[in-house]
Amino acid sequence: MSTKKHIYFTVSSITTFVKKDIDFLEKKYHLHIFIFTPSKKWQVPFQFIKHFFSILFQIFKTDIYICKFPGYLSFIPCVVAKLTNKPCLLIIAGTESAGIPSIQYGNFDKKLLAKFTAFSFRWATHIAPVHKSLMLQDYSYHPEVHPQQGVYYFCKNLKTPYTEIFYGFNPEQWTLGNKKRKENSVAIIAAGFEDKVVFLRKGLDLIFEVAKHLPEFSFTIIGCNTKVVHINTPDNITLMEKVNQSELIQQFQQHEFYAQLSMFEGFPNALCEAMLCGCIPIGSHVSAIPDIIGNTGFVLKHKNTEQLIQLFKSAAQCDKSFLSLAARTKVEKEYHYTIREQKLTGLIDELIQK
Repeated sequence: MSTKKHIYFTVSSITTFVKKDIDFLEKKYHLHIFIFTPSKKWQVPFQFIKHFFSILFQIFKTDIYICKFPGYLSFIPCVVAKLTNKPCLLIIAGTESAGIPSIQYGNFDKKLLAKFTAFSFRWATHIAPVHKSLMLQDYSYHPEVHPQQGVYYFCKNLKTPYTEIFYGFNPEQWTLGNKKRKENSVAIIAAGFEDKVVFLRKGLDLIFEVAKHLPEFSFTIIGCNTKVVHINTPDNITLMEKVNQSELIQQFQQHEFYAQLSMFEGFPNALCEAMLCGCIPIGSHVSAIPDIIGNTGFVLKHKNTEQLIQLFKSAAQCDKSFLSLAARTKVEKEYHYTIREQKLTGLIDELIQK
């Protein structure tokens, strides 16, 4: 008879980084996965009903409930877990801890979703942010954003404990390559670029502005739906459609820099993957980004065109070979995928045994 514990795992979508978690969890546990993904707002109540009956069917098997990207999707698991005296773990990655009206971003920018998110945080057994800044951070990058963000800011007097567990990456998968990199080339990942909210949140307005003043640089924005993009693009900006992982690795290996100038971000996977491929990081002073970069690249303290221009000019003069290797080494040592596996499975086992 199998001794594997049973996890009821609720998520909004199976993205690449969600799939990585699922893959290593399935080695040790039985997973029942529910994708809570209403395509329209009016479908949310029907998802609740479907979710409830799915949980009911698994209720006697389940040892722990795990919800990634809590909000509407974590409401029923938190209630059922509380009523059945089972643990419920919430994994948060960014948007669940933010509320930024100027770009219509974050769970706490939407009144009803904010209530469900706050309820979930209060009823959950434990929270596992991908970076501690998602629990509380002082914010000074953009003047239109409230000077504090994070779960503790939006959920006053919250008692639910948390454990910081970074995302993890495979250095054998994301490699340096041996091709010569194009001088002063900058790669940027921006899936959903054509959406105004994404455009602003990812800092692409800054990129378009500084590109005009930096003809010696070239910028490649990857992940655009070029068929619906209607924007005047400077000559030194190239827009690319979404590419597969193999092609993405090649793109990273051909660029000297990677830019992550988001107004808000949790723990950007693309930044770490680019660093493993030897891209020197240039990022905004937001959430985990400064910690990820450390002393291996450049951090923009405030969203300011002139400051970013100077930052790029400084980057052009740096010891590129040294920083390229330093960037890879930092991610390899501090954010190796085995670290996340060990910490997350250890936390799950601890919560089940309580």
